[in-house]
Amino acid sequence: MSDRNKALTIWALAVVTGALGAWLLLRDRPPELTAERLSAARALWQSSGPHSYTAVVATEAAGLERQVYTVRVRDSQAQGDAATPGQQSYAVDSLFKLLERELDLARDPTAYGAPQGASAYLFASFDGRLGYPHLFRRIVGAGGRYAELRVLKLESTPE
Repeated sequence: MSDRNKALTIWALAVVTGALGAWLLLRDRPPELTAERLSAARALWQSSGPHSYTAVVATEAAGLERQVYTVRVRDSQAQGDAATPGQQSYAVDSLFKLLERELDLARDPTAYGAPQGASAYLFASFDGRLGYPHLFRRIVGAGGRYAELRVLKLESTPE
């Protein structure tokens, strides 16, 4: 491959990566995640959220297939696989903890494997009635890295 063709290939990859990043930023873009918004949503969940519920949560990330999980919580305790130590729990209380960690990690995007100088962008929307995280999206500005978590359904169940 000639130097000119290599340069064109690199340029084309940069354009595609930039377009993917722009598309991810603009598609269904929720508001920016801030500590204040997270705190307000958590307070709403603690005052209004059910203690027993079933939630369906989808995750996807660059290079990984979309995964869908069903989480059952009874009396504020995760049931089944979500209650297994060492397993990621997608119960709402765990989602709030995950978003807190994301806020901390975003201060240094190299924690996501990004090169020095890259930026991380965090977005989230919360259910207006109950406060649970409805959608979370992280985009790391270099390399098209992204992760998304979406609560597809949350239904209160009898206690």
